[in-house]
Amino acid sequence: MGWFTDPNCRVVADGGTFFLEAAELETQVGSADVHAAAQPVVKRMNGIAKLKSSSFRDVELGAGVRELDQGEQRRHVVLAVGTVEARAKVNAVLVKVGDSEPAPPSPGSQQTDAWMRAASGDPDAQEAVDLWSGAHDWSRLYKVYEIVRARADIMKAGWASRAELTLFKRTANHQDAAGSDARHARSRQHPPSSPMRLQEAEALLERILSAWLDTLG
Repeated sequence: MGWFTDPNCRVVADGGTFFLEAAELETQVGSADVHAAAQPVVKRMNGIAKLKSSSFRDVELGAGVRELDQGEQRRHVVLAVGTVEARAKVNAVLVKVGDSEPAPPSPGSQQTDAWMRAASGDPDAQEAVDLWSGAHDWSRLYKVYEIVRARADIMKAGWASRAELTLFKRTANHQDAAGSDARHARSRQHPPSSPMRLQEAEALLERILSAWLDTLG
C-alpha cells in the first residue's frame, strides 16, 4: 500500500517515470511555477514519510513537468528517478497505476494521508513536519517539542512521562550532554548523569509528534 493515496497529494508511477500529483499544482501556470509550488509539498511528504519510518530518506524533485493526463489537464512534477526507485518504489510514497498488483487502499484513507491534510491546513503542524524532514539534531528536535507543547499537554495526553521530557530537555540544553548541537553554549545547570542519546530523543519526539498529528486528523 502507498503511504499517500489522496488524489490531492500522491505519487504515481507511469511507464517507469514517477510523478507528484498535488492540488497546489493545479492553479499554477508555467512549469517554473509548478516546480516552485511542488517544493514545499515534497518537503512535507518527506517529513511525514520519515515520521512513519525513520529509515526513510528524502525524495527529490526532478526537472520535468507533465501537463496532460489521460485527456485531462492536470499538472504533475517529475520526481528524481534515483531517489524514488530506491525508496518510494518499495511501497513507501508510491501508488502504482496500470498494473496487475492489488488495488491501492481507498483514497485518503491512510494515517499518513490524515497527517498530510493536517500539515496542509495547520501552520504549526506544517512547521513541525517540515522540521522532521532532513537530518535531525538536538535543536531541531527541541523546536518540534516546543511546537507540540504550545498546542497540547503532552504528559496529560500520555504521550510522554515527566521523567522522559525532563531528561530530553536537560540533555538538549547542555553542551556537555548534547555537544556542539546543544541549544545553549553554556549552562549553569549540571548535565544529566546519563544523558539521553539522540536516537532516543528521536524516538520520543516521533511518538509525540505522531500522536499529536493524529488528534488533528
